[in-house]
Amino acid sequence: MNSANQQIKQKEKFTVHNAVGAQIQRQGKGKSSYFKIDLGVEWQVSDDVAVSFVRQIESKFSVKAKLHNFFKDDFEGGSLEIADKLYSLKEDNGFSELASHILNRLEDAATEKASTSLSDAYVVIAYYTSNLSAKEYDSILVVLLDSKSGFNFTDRYEPKNRVIINLDSLKQAAMINASIFESVYPSVRDDSYLYFIQGTQSSDFFKEALDCGSSISNAESVQQIFAAVEGFSAEHGLSPREMNKIHLKVENKLSEYAGSGAKGKAVKLDYIQGWVDECLSDNHPGRGKFSEYVNVHDYQVNEWTKPNENSIKKASTFLIQDEKKSYSCVVNKSVIGAHSSNSRVKVDKDCRHIMIPLSDEDREEILSRIEKDE
Repeated sequence: MNSANQQIKQKEKFTVHNAVGAQIQRQGKGKSSYFKIDLGVEWQVSDDVAVSFVRQIESKFSVKAKLHNFFKDDFEGGSLEIADKLYSLKEDNGFSELASHILNRLEDAATEKASTSLSDAYVVIAYYTSNLSAKEYDSILVVLLDSKSGFNFTDRYEPKNRVIINLDSLKQAAMINASIFESVYPSVRDDSYLYFIQGTQSSDFFKEALDCGSSISNAESVQQIFAAVEGFSAEHGLSPREMNKIHLKVENKLSEYAGSGAKGKAVKLDYIQGWVDECLSDNHPGRGKFSEYVNVHDYQVNEWTKPNENSIKKASTFLIQDEKKSYSCVVNKSVIGAHSSNSRVKVDKDCRHIMIPLSDEDREEILSRIEKDE
């Protein structure tokens, strides 16, 4: 495929429907200062500039650790208003009303939360459809840029030309997956639809402006860590023994953090990548790739996760029981294996029965209750 065709194929992955820029400016000095937003005109989205902007910010979201969130479950607060505007996104003036609401919220939250740390900056809000897999998703980007971003604006905050954004200069960025939002809101037990990536600016006022509720719980994040270990192992063709080695390593290290002090310590995603690398050979192609795998495949792992023993046990074990629930047992996923293996717990050739080693005490108690074979 030549480069021209590759470029066309890449463009087809994003369709930008609306975009608008604004400038957030500090007014006054000292403790009495406040922020004011100057809204620009909507962009011409038929050219390449808007698509290029979305593609570059999307690339940042795909490889950087994200904070997974939901809107507040508070129907008397601002959450209902932003939800209503998302539901009306495809109607006439739907985008402009949503953008105005978000910008007004940013203005208020910046004054309240970031009066000492935020300098003048630009805000870009874009509504687009992505087709990066078998499914299409409608999404909203809210991006805070500083003057070093390399993105040049006109006096009405339209982009002057197509440029490469200095992604390291991003102050904050948030993404709302409007398709997932419509299917699950107001539930917080399904897929998350609100994502943040940490830039050079504190995210507190950004989360406040977007009516951010609780992030993915630590227990859910722990479960997703182990799910990612299994997916990563499958993608890199690791054997069950190699996967179990990583599983046990991660489990033991998480347990160390869970037991560190009265409340335990939080674990960064990069730490887990280091533990995975310790289980791989020096020349293995998966070394240094676990964090990227987690983010690219949208496992809902927070950038910082605080594990506890209950969440680790639940995520790292099988609860095995029959249909009538006449028995149950909990087995660590890393110690179960085939009948011919050296695993401590084994299944038969048809994987219908399980064999578990018994302690002497348990063996004697069971023998006293069953008839002996002839």
